[in-house]
Amino acid sequence: MEKVSVVLIDREVQSLQRVRELLEDAPGIEVVDRSTDLHELDFHLSQRIVAVILVGPGYQIEDVTPILERHSVDLAFVSVILLAEEVSAGHLRQALKLNVRDVLEVSCSREDLLETIQRAYEISRKVYSEKVLLGEGITRKEGHPRARVVVVFGPKGGCGKSFLATNLAVGLEVRKKGPVVLFDMNYQSGDVAIMLGLFPQYTVYDVTADIDSLDKEMLSRSLTPHGSGVKVLPAPLEFQQAQFLTDRATGKMVRLLAQMNNFIIIDTDSSFSDHLLAVLDQADHLCMVASNEVPSIKNLKLGLQILGKLNFPEEKILIVLNRAGTKVGLSPEEIEETIQRKIDAAIPSDKVVPISVNKGVPVITQYPRSPVSKRLFQLVELLSAEKVGRGR
Repeated sequence: MEKVSVVLIDREVQSLQRVRELLEDAPGIEVVDRSTDLHELDFHLSQRIVAVILVGPGYQIEDVTPILERHSVDLAFVSVILLAEEVSAGHLRQALKLNVRDVLEVSCSREDLLETIQRAYEISRKVYSEKVLLGEGITRKEGHPRARVVVVFGPKGGCGKSFLATNLAVGLEVRKKGPVVLFDMNYQSGDVAIMLGLFPQYTVYDVTADIDSLDKEMLSRSLTPHGSGVKVLPAPLEFQQAQFLTDRATGKMVRLLAQMNNFIIIDTDSSFSDHLLAVLDQADHLCMVASNEVPSIKNLKLGLQILGKLNFPEEKILIVLNRAGTKVGLSPEEIEETIQRKIDAAIPSDKVVPISVNKGVPVITQYPRSPVSKRLFQLVELLSAEKVGRGR
């Protein structure tokens, strides 16, 4: 049975919790997001993904009117239901003019709420299906300027993901492509802060302590500045804190960061975790990092196969060979034959890399004229180009 995706938005966390409890264990209902930030209404409407959004009662119709007017076309696909302390005839007329599906009193019964949600969802799904049958493209549209999201992923540990992610972020700032934020999503063993010589006051664990109330201002204040200008959202300092971080929180942090920056560089762990899947949907580019050893290339090939099964767009993938040019291991030609596609960037092996890593200084600023830095800057330019072409 297909589940109805529901988003909850209200000023007060307690109110969100009450509505969530009403929907708990309801068959066919899944609460996919909840927030006290009204900007989330803007975001979810812009996605044009069939869902039901419950707003209020803390936010009243006057609060949501500008957003609903801006997304009048999107309201055919995404149903908005307003919750109010009292519902008057004038309230209903105003809501209907804004293409709101329904208005309910917050004291309504669980049965009425579930019935209204199901009815709204069926209307949106029908409209969506009709558009598809008519061959009309249903694409996401941006409700606000949005950052370019670059996910750095390697299906095998030790391939140099964090080295690449930190230097790409700093390189983008050096080339005046910022503001840039570096998000360490390797929650169990992230090294971004260490590699940049940072001692963060806050980590992603602190940021998500009250994820429902998290907004752009709170998130911005929690970022750690680096001397290059890059802002960093570090991984938890303690291993066990990772278990408290949800993929819903991960997705929300990326959405908020995307509203504040030109680029988001995301360093990940080496598994296809729920956290990775949560950000792949928002990714503009996916840098698949591997070294020239056989186990690394084997995992790279498997990773590409998994991405194919997930229907991740091939044109968003960039293959990055790290420590290229060493006399041991597979040659670039052998690697390309194995994975059946071109390598997009080859970062050479260089003794300046471990030197810079041990100093906690990016190689791209410490040794800007080295061969490795020149290749990194080429990748920076490739990622910041208007159109990135896939290697063939």
